[in-house]
Amino acid sequence: MNIPTASYLKEDADDFLDRVDDVNKQIRDLIDGKIDCNELDRKEQEMLEKERLKQVHKEIQERERLELLRKGRPGKGHQGGYKTFCKGCFREFTIDGIEKCS
Repeated sequence: MNIPTASYLKEDADDFLDRVDDVNKQIRDLIDGKIDCNELDRKEQEMLEKERLKQVHKEIQERERLELLRKGRPGKGHQGGYKTFCKGCFREFTIDGIEKCS
């Protein structure tokens, strides 16, 4: 049985801590009357937009990584560690589902 494990990057942890600090400061400023609700809403929209952009960036990076895997790596097929090999263009493919070289 595969149990999913959480893997956290330092960057993700730092982003989370920054967000906690920002929210804490906003709450203090709201209680002290330094900011109003409209400004708080605007800041929240900015934070949501930032998060959306980060997510899109991660999705793009993942697509690029998968595309590189689909294209294969250069090699003559003599070192191993691949699942399929193209003798025509000397590409080694390390993922399943590739029957023919493109």
